[in-house]
Amino acid sequence: MILHTYKNKFYSLFLLIHILIMKNNYIHPPFLSCSSWSIFNGTTKEFLFGSAEHQRREIASLTKLMTTYTALQIVKKYELDIYEQNIDVDNQSVGLRGISANLSEDDTLCLYDLLHGVLIPSGNDASHCVASFLGEILETSGKKLQSQDRSPIQYFISEMNLNATKLNMKSTNYANTTGLANPYNKSTAYDIGLLALSAIRDPIIKDIVRKKEYTCVAVDFLGDEKIYRWNSTNKLLENSNFNGLKTGHTDSAGPCMCGSYQKNDLNIITFALNCSTIENRWYDTIKLVEYGKYLILKDDY
Repeated sequence: MILHTYKNKFYSLFLLIHILIMKNNYIHPPFLSCSSWSIFNGTTKEFLFGSAEHQRREIASLTKLMTTYTALQIVKKYELDIYEQNIDVDNQSVGLRGISANLSEDDTLCLYDLLHGVLIPSGNDASHCVASFLGEILETSGKKLQSQDRSPIQYFISEMNLNATKLNMKSTNYANTTGLANPYNKSTAYDIGLLALSAIRDPIIKDIVRKKEYTCVAVDFLGDEKIYRWNSTNKLLENSNFNGLKTGHTDSAGPCMCGSYQKNDLNIITFALNCSTIENRWYDTIKLVEYGKYLILKDDY
C-alpha cells in the first residue's frame, strides 16, 4: 500500500512537471540540481544541449555501460556464445565493496545472466567477474599491454579505453570496471552520450536496461541449482516510456543518471552528473527529457 502510494505521488509529480513545462514553453533550459548534463537525440545521434557537458567528472556506475559494451565487443570478436559461456565467480569479485549482485564464490552463471547482474542491480561483483574472465581471453590472445599491471582486469580496462578512443570519447579515462571512487576514472556528460548512443543500439544492452527485474538460475559449488533475483536500480522504468539506461552513485561522483526515453519514433537520451540527491536525479532526468522534447518538437509546441 505504501509503495502504491509512493508510485502515485511520483507519477503525479511527473505529470505536474510536464504540465508546467508545456504551459511555460521553455525557451531556456530548466533549473536542475546536477553539476553537468547533456541531452542527445537518440534517433539522429545529434547532441541537442548541455551545461558543463565537457567537464571531466567521476561517473560512478555509469562506468558499467562501457564495461558491458566492451564485454559484448569481445564476445563478437572471439565468437563467444553468451548463453552457453559459463563463468565461475571468483573470490576477488565477491570481496568488492559497494553495491552488489550478491554473488557467491564458486557459483557458476552464464555470461548472459552475469551481464544482467552488471546492469540491473549494478553489481560491482558481477562487473569484476565478467571483466576478469574476458580479460583472461585478451591476455591469452597475445594482446599487448603497456601497463606494468598484467592482470586480466587490466587487460579488460585497456580494452575499455581503446573503445573509448574508437568512440571519440576524448575526455574519458577508465581506471576500473565498476565505477568505484577513483580520481583517474572520469568522463563527461558529452562523452558518455557518445557511448550510450552506440550501446543502446546493441540489442542485448537495449533489452537488459529496460528490464525492471530479472531472475536466473546458477549452479553452486555443490552442483545444485541456485536462484538469483535482481531488481533494477532505475525507478524511472516504472513509467512505460523510459527504457533505460543506467544509474550511478558514489560519494565522490554524487548521484548520476543516464536516462533513455522512447515514445514512437522519439528517443531522447539524457545525462545528469553529480545531482544534489538520489531523488533529484529522477526529477532532473524528467526535466531534461521534457526539454529535449521541446528542442526536437519546438515547431509543434
